[in-house]
Amino acid sequence: MTSQLKVDKLQGRTTAGSISVTSEGTSVETNLQQGLCKVWVNMDAGESANDSQNVSGLTDVGTGAHTISFSNNMANANYSPSMNGKESVGGTHASDGVDRILNPSRVVYTTSDIKVTAINFSNQLRDLHTNTVNIMGDLA
Repeated sequence: MTSQLKVDKLQGRTTAGSISVTSEGTSVETNLQQGLCKVWVNMDAGESANDSQNVSGLTDVGTGAHTISFSNNMANANYSPSMNGKESVGGTHASDGVDRILNPSRVVYTTSDIKVTAINFSNQLRDLHTNTVNIMGDLA
Protein backbone atom coordinates (compact mmCIF):
# COMPACT_ATOMS: atom_id res chain seq x y z
CA MET A 1 0.00 0.00 0.00
CA THR A 2 1.29 3.45 -0.89
CA SER A 3 1.00 6.19 1.70
CA GLN A 4 1.87 9.85 1.77
CA LEU A 5 2.70 12.01 4.76
CA LYS A 6 2.29 15.77 4.44
CA VAL A 7 3.57 17.94 7.29
CA ASP A 8 5.08 21.39 7.72
CA LYS A 9 7.33 20.52 10.65
CA LEU A 10 8.91 17.37 12.09
CA GLN A 11 9.67 17.08 15.79
CA GLY A 12 11.06 14.18 17.78
CA ARG A 13 8.64 12.62 20.27
CA THR A 14 11.12 11.98 23.11
CA THR A 15 13.50 14.85 22.31
CA ALA A 16 12.21 17.63 20.06
CA GLY A 17 15.43 17.94 18.04
CA SER A 18 16.11 14.24 17.56
CA ILE A 19 14.53 11.94 14.99
CA SER A 20 15.97 8.48 14.27
CA VAL A 21 15.74 6.93 10.83
CA THR A 22 16.30 3.24 10.12
CA SER A 23 19.22 2.66 7.75
CA GLU A 24 18.98 1.14 4.27
CA GLY A 25 20.01 -2.26 5.64
CA THR A 26 17.48 -1.91 8.49
CA SER A 27 20.06 -3.02 11.06
CA VAL A 28 21.04 0.38 12.47
CA GLU A 29 19.51 3.79 12.99
CA THR A 30 20.89 7.19 12.13
CA ASN A 31 19.92 10.62 13.42
CA LEU A 32 18.08 12.66 10.79
CA GLN A 33 19.43 16.04 11.93
CA GLN A 34 23.03 14.79 11.89
CA GLY A 35 22.67 13.61 8.30
CA LEU A 36 21.43 16.89 6.82
CA CYS A 37 23.68 19.33 4.98
CA LYS A 38 23.55 22.56 7.02
CA VAL A 39 25.21 24.94 4.52
CA TRP A 40 25.78 24.64 0.79
CA VAL A 41 26.66 27.03 -1.97
CA ASN A 42 27.41 26.95 -5.68
CA MET A 43 29.20 30.21 -6.50
CA ASP A 44 31.14 31.80 -9.30
CA ALA A 45 34.64 33.24 -9.03
CA GLY A 46 33.33 36.60 -7.83
CA GLU A 47 30.80 37.35 -5.14
CA SER A 48 27.77 35.75 -6.75
CA ALA A 49 25.93 32.65 -5.50
CA ASN A 50 24.31 30.63 -8.27
CA ASP A 51 22.31 28.85 -5.57
CA SER A 52 22.69 28.29 -1.84
CA GLN A 53 21.17 27.37 1.51
CA ASN A 54 21.98 29.03 4.85
CA VAL A 55 24.34 31.53 3.18
CA SER A 56 23.91 35.21 4.04
CA GLY A 57 26.75 36.55 1.92
CA LEU A 58 29.91 35.96 -0.08
CA THR A 59 33.04 38.06 0.01
CA ASP A 60 35.75 37.93 -2.65
CA VAL A 61 38.89 38.61 -0.59
CA GLY A 62 41.35 38.26 -3.48
CA THR A 63 42.35 35.96 -6.29
CA GLY A 64 41.12 32.48 -5.42
CA ALA A 65 39.99 33.45 -1.90
CA HIS A 66 36.41 33.74 -0.66
CA THR A 67 34.55 34.07 2.63
CA ILE A 68 31.15 32.40 2.90
CA SER A 69 29.01 33.86 5.70
CA PHE A 70 26.26 31.74 7.27
CA SER A 71 22.67 32.89 7.84
CA ASN A 72 22.51 30.64 10.93
CA ASN A 73 25.72 29.98 12.84
CA MET A 74 27.22 26.57 13.37
CA ALA A 75 27.36 25.31 16.98
CA ASN A 76 31.17 25.12 16.87
CA ALA A 77 34.02 25.20 14.38
CA ASN A 78 34.32 21.39 14.30
CA TYR A 79 32.07 20.96 11.26
CA SER A 80 33.00 19.08 8.11
CA PRO A 81 33.17 20.96 4.78
CA SER A 82 33.42 19.33 1.37
CA MET A 83 34.64 21.45 -1.51
CA ASN A 84 34.96 21.21 -5.25
CA GLY A 85 35.52 23.53 -8.17
CA LYS A 86 35.63 23.66 -11.92
CA GLU A 87 37.08 26.04 -14.41
CA SER A 88 35.87 27.18 -17.79
CA VAL A 89 38.38 26.01 -20.38
CA GLY A 90 37.97 27.13 -24.00
CA GLY A 91 34.23 27.68 -23.55
CA THR A 92 33.69 24.31 -21.90
CA HIS A 93 33.83 23.30 -18.27
CA ALA A 94 36.54 20.95 -17.05
CA SER A 95 36.70 19.18 -13.71
CA ASP A 96 39.21 20.62 -11.27
CA GLY A 97 40.99 17.27 -11.05
CA VAL A 98 43.66 18.16 -13.62
CA ASP A 99 45.40 21.28 -12.36
CA ARG A 100 43.18 23.17 -9.96
CA ILE A 101 41.60 22.37 -6.62
CA LEU A 102 39.85 23.97 -3.69
CA ASN A 103 42.48 23.77 -1.00
CA PRO A 104 41.34 22.38 2.37
CA SER A 105 44.69 23.23 3.98
CA ARG A 106 44.01 26.95 3.56
CA VAL A 107 40.44 26.80 4.90
CA VAL A 108 39.62 28.81 8.03
CA TYR A 109 36.58 27.61 10.01
CA THR A 110 34.57 29.82 12.37
CA THR A 111 31.03 29.41 13.67
CA SER A 112 29.75 32.26 11.49
CA ASP A 113 31.69 31.79 8.24
CA ILE A 114 34.24 29.75 6.33
CA LYS A 115 37.16 31.08 4.32
CA VAL A 116 38.12 28.94 1.32
CA THR A 117 40.83 29.21 -1.31
CA ALA A 118 41.26 27.71 -4.76
CA ILE A 119 44.78 26.86 -5.91
CA ASN A 120 46.48 25.05 -8.75
CA PHE A 121 48.96 22.24 -8.13
CA SER A 122 51.78 24.80 -8.14
CA ASN A 123 50.14 26.19 -4.97
CA GLN A 124 49.13 29.45 -6.70
CA LEU A 125 45.80 31.04 -5.85
CA ARG A 126 43.40 30.87 -8.77
CA ASP A 127 39.85 32.04 -9.46
CA LEU A 128 37.71 29.15 -10.67
CA HIS A 129 34.58 29.42 -12.80
CA THR A 130 32.50 27.58 -10.19
CA ASN A 131 33.17 26.72 -6.54
CA THR A 132 30.94 24.45 -4.45
CA VAL A 133 31.02 24.02 -0.67
CA ASN A 134 28.83 21.68 1.43
CA ILE A 135 28.98 21.72 5.23
CA MET A 136 27.85 18.98 7.61
CA GLY A 137 27.74 19.65 11.35
CA ASP A 138 25.56 21.07 14.10
CA LEU A 139 23.73 24.38 13.88
CA ALA A 140 23.84 26.62 16.95
